[in-house]
Amino acid sequence: MTSSVSPWVDRFHKLGDPEIIKVRSSLPAQPLIALGSSPVEFACDLFKAELDRIFVPTTSAVKLLVVLMERAASYASSHYQNERNFLNRCYSREVDVSESAPFCLTGLAGVGKSQIRKALFRILPDDSKVKVTSHGEFPLSAGRLVVVKSRKSVLEVLRSLARPGLNEKSLRGESAWLKECQQWLYQCGICTVGLDELQFLTQSEKANTLVAQFLMAMSYLGPPVFFTCNYSLGHRLMRRHQEERQRLLTRIHVLHPDDSDSESWRLVLQEFQKVAPDVFLFHFVDEARQLWNLTAGIKRCLAQLLVLAYRQARRKSVYSVSISDLLAAYHSIEFCIQRQDVELLFTHGIKNVKGRPDLSCPFQISSAEAEKYIHGLQTARREKVANAVVRAVMTEKERQSLHALQAVVAPKNGSRASKNIHKLKFAKPKNLDSLKLAAEEFKKGLQ
Repeated sequence: MTSSVSPWVDRFHKLGDPEIIKVRSSLPAQPLIALGSSPVEFACDLFKAELDRIFVPTTSAVKLLVVLMERAASYASSHYQNERNFLNRCYSREVDVSESAPFCLTGLAGVGKSQIRKALFRILPDDSKVKVTSHGEFPLSAGRLVVVKSRKSVLEVLRSLARPGLNEKSLRGESAWLKECQQWLYQCGICTVGLDELQFLTQSEKANTLVAQFLMAMSYLGPPVFFTCNYSLGHRLMRRHQEERQRLLTRIHVLHPDDSDSESWRLVLQEFQKVAPDVFLFHFVDEARQLWNLTAGIKRCLAQLLVLAYRQARRKSVYSVSISDLLAAYHSIEFCIQRQDVELLFTHGIKNVKGRPDLSCPFQISSAEAEKYIHGLQTARREKVANAVVRAVMTEKERQSLHALQAVVAPKNGSRASKNIHKLKFAKPKNLDSLKLAAEEFKKGLQ
C-alpha cells in the first residue's frame, strides 16, 4: 500500500447511498410453514422471534441511517487521509482528541430504536485487516458497540473497549484508560461507536450524574458516538445543568411510528403477514388503520398483539385467527399494559393535556413526522369516542342485531377475506349533538 492510498476511507465508498442502505439493512420475513404442528408455546416463541427479527427499511429509517453513515465516513476522511497520517497518529505520545457531540436517538419504547442500531452495523463495512508498509497488519473495523447493561461505572466500560490482553496494572484512573481506548480504537480504524442499554444506568440513586459522566467520557473517545434512549432517560438528561445539556443534547433525532396511511406502515404489515401466511384470515393491509389504532403504530405492540391472538386461538384448539380474535386479544388481561399505554397515547394527542413522562417526548420538536403522528393519535381517539357513544345509546336488542351482522360479514373459519373490501365512510362527529344524531341514524338502519 502506498502512502497516498487510504483503505480506511475507501471502504465507505457508496455505503451512504440510500438504495445500498436499503439492501444491506433489510431483513425480510422468513415464512414459518406448518406452524400449527409445533406445541403452542414453542410455536409462539418462533412467531415472536421472527416478527422481532424483521427489519423494513422505511423512508424515515433510511434517512436516519444515511445521516449515521455520513458521520462515520466523514470521520474516516478527516482522520485517515493516508498511511503516513495513520502511522504518525499511531506513534504519537500525545494525541489531542477533540470532543464529539453524541448523537441521541430517542422515541417511544418499542418503536424500533434498537432495530436502527442493528441495521447500522449491518451496513458498515465488514471487518478485515489492512497491511501497512513495514509495519505488518492492523485490524480494520468500522464500528464498535458498547453494551452498558451490568457495567456500573465509566471505568468498567472503558476496560471493555481497551486493547485485549492489556496489563491493567499499568493504567491508573479513568484518564489513563481513556487515552488507551482512544489509541486502540484509532489503530483499529473505528469510525463510529454505538451505546446500547443505557437505561440500566438509571437504576441507582445517582443515576442522573452517572449517565452524564458516562456520555461525557464517551464523547472523548474520538469516533462519533450515538446512543439510544427512551423518553424517561431523556427527561433525566434534561434535568442536568445547562453546560451538560448543551454538550450532550445538541444532536437529537426523535423516531416516531409510521403514519397509518403511509406506504411504510403498509410495507411493515406485508412483511408481518408473510411470517404466518396460513394463520390470519384477514389481510393486514386491508386493516391497516385498525391495526394502527390498536397499537398506536408501535411495531413491538403489534407483534405482541399478533402473537397473543395466535396463542389464545391455539389454546382453544383453533389454528386460524380472525379480526374478531385479534380484537378479543386486545381487550384481554394479557394485553392490558399495552392497551393502557396506547389509550394514554391517544390522550396525549389532545393539546394542553400533560401525559405520563415515559410516553411524552422530553424535547421540543416540530417536524412533519411528529405532526403526522399527533394527527394520527387525534384521529384514532375521535373514532374510539364516536364508536363508544354509538354503542352506549344502543339497546340490548340493537347490540344483538349488530353482532349478528358482524357474524355474517366475518370470514368463515378456514377461509380468507376477499381483497375487494368496500369500507363504509362516515363523517366524523365533532360534538355531542352530532354524535347523538349519528347514533339515531344508526339505530334506524337496524330496524
